[in-house]
Formats: sequence, structure tokens, C-alpha cells
Amino acid sequence: MDILLLLSLPIFKSSLFDGGRHNTNSTMPSSDEIVALNNYLQDRNMLASLSWSFQATGVGHEPQWTARCRINGVTRGTGAAGKKTLAKRQAAGAALRSLQEENEGE
Repeated sequence: MDILLLLSLPIFKSSLFDGGRHNTNSTMPSSDEIVALNNYLQDRNMLASLSWSFQATGVGHEPQWTARCRINGVTRGTGAAGKKTLAKRQAAGAALRSLQEENEGE
């Protein structure tokens, strides 16, 4: 019986075990966008030009976070969410798309 339980355990593997990375909700950006932005900038020797700013508004127990992703001091992406990390992910994704679109035009 223990063997059956162990064999069936992966079936019940959830976000508890994988950090929620397999979320299929397309409106929730993945932390991979932050990694992708960092990799994109590092490949171009621009990682040192990356900076972040954060602002919380609203009531203390339910803040609305705004994250700004700046490259060479220019805001390239903005995100807003109830969680600081999610706002940062949104900003990273927006910045990455902006940089990629700019590169396509060159």
C-alpha cells in the first residue's frame, strides 16, 4: 500500500511543490520574465544599466504596488498589482517586450 501511495504522489504534485510555475493563467506573468530580462540585458552587456523603483499606494494591509523597470534611467516597463513581486514581473515583461520590439526595427 505504501508503494501505491508513493507512486501516486506525483499525480497530486501541485504549486506547493513547484512554486506555482505551471500556472496556466496567461494574465499572471511568470518569474521567468525577470530572468529573461536579466539574460537579455546580460547578453548585451547592459545588466548594470537595469534599475527598479517601487511605490505602494492604498491602505496598509492591501497596498497596490507599482513597479518601474528602468534601463539607463529610462522607464521601459511598468507593472501594477496587489503584490510587489507580481508588479515587478509585469514591469519586467513589459520592458523585455519593449526592448525586443525596438531591436526588431533595427
